[in-house]
Amino acid sequence: MKKIISVLLIAAMFLSLPVAASASDLTTADALAILRAVAGITTLTAEQQTKYGITDNVSSADALRVLRTVAGISGNTYNEIGTLGRDDNFVPIERPAAISETPLTAASKSGDIVRFGKSTREEETTWIVLEVRDGKALLLSYYAPASTNNGVMATTWAESDFRTMQAFQSDFYINRLDMVHLINETSVSTPNNAWFKTNGGATVTDKLFLLSVEEVVKYFGDSGQLGNQPANQTGRFARITDEFNENRIATQQQTATRGAPWWLRTPGDSGSSFAYVTDKGEIIMSGDTGSANFRVRPAMWVTIE
Repeated sequence: MKKIISVLLIAAMFLSLPVAASASDLTTADALAILRAVAGITTLTAEQQTKYGITDNVSSADALRVLRTVAGISGNTYNEIGTLGRDDNFVPIERPAAISETPLTAASKSGDIVRFGKSTREEETTWIVLEVRDGKALLLSYYAPASTNNGVMATTWAESDFRTMQAFQSDFYINRLDMVHLINETSVSTPNNAWFKTNGGATVTDKLFLLSVEEVVKYFGDSGQLGNQPANQTGRFARITDEFNENRIATQQQTATRGAPWWLRTPGDSGSSFAYVTDKGEIIMSGDTGSANFRVRPAMWVTIE
């Protein structure tokens, strides 16, 4: 408790500095995210916001100074924590110009393209490393080879027909990979839609899963739009479009010349839709219905041999 109070006092000292508002200024949501990351705080009341000097015109420079001073952190000012990740400063993973695969080893690092599995289909054994920690790696399918709907009549990822499809959890990937003993069961929790507040549903345990919007932003680059919804992005096709679009583009196979839209597990603007990434790398926060025939990029935590 004393540590948290000290952190907040230091943060308040910097966050309450008078600054001029500009296009790069952070919002209250950004300031709260900083406090969450530094002090482990999940919510603050309006009274606490006033007490700690959190306003709508905190500059990026002030926010970074808080992070550096209090926690020795430098990097993104807004880094929403996904279920599977930690509050580290991830360098955005860029889409490589050419594929150079190597086996997954203890030396593998975020951004590496690795071969994992024994399938004869390259699209099923090429993965991008999102994170490595504690002898395990979070892998995301580099390609989006599978085409399917995300779950007809589904309201959340936990209840999605797609999540429980035998073809996805067993036959489609795990059996073909022939590395099932290395794939970890993972507790998967889906945050509510950050813009539309749609319920993310119950926590489930899966071996294979789809990424959430928060995880996509965390690993591929964060422009701050997730925590600060642009005023012009409120309708049916409300989206995150920024300098990190290119990082999020996926193709069906190595020879493909166009991107392919791929599903996320985050709900869209209603209980009958899911967010997705477009062929141009934009994140459609309002989502589409489960009947849309988009691609999938499975993710999984695996033990590194």
